[in-house]
Amino acid sequence: MSLADATAALKAYYAVEKKWMMPAHVTDYVRGQAKALESSTMSPERIDCDREGRVHRWLTDDTCMLCTMRR
Repeated sequence: MSLADATAALKAYYAVEKKWMMPAHVTDYVRGQAKALESSTMSPERIDCDREGRVHRWLTDDTCMLCTMRR
């Protein structure tokens, strides 16, 4: 996580909240932004494990490496 990511999280949080910001708010925001960006770059032609009866192969970021499913 970069300083720019943390600054963007801070601005986004205080745009809607007036409560005290905690470190978890920053990491949640940055992870949410990263997942939103990832989903737009995945190929639409990937298989659907559930439909084809396959077992999901989960990567460390909770994304199936065979389809677009996320935990």
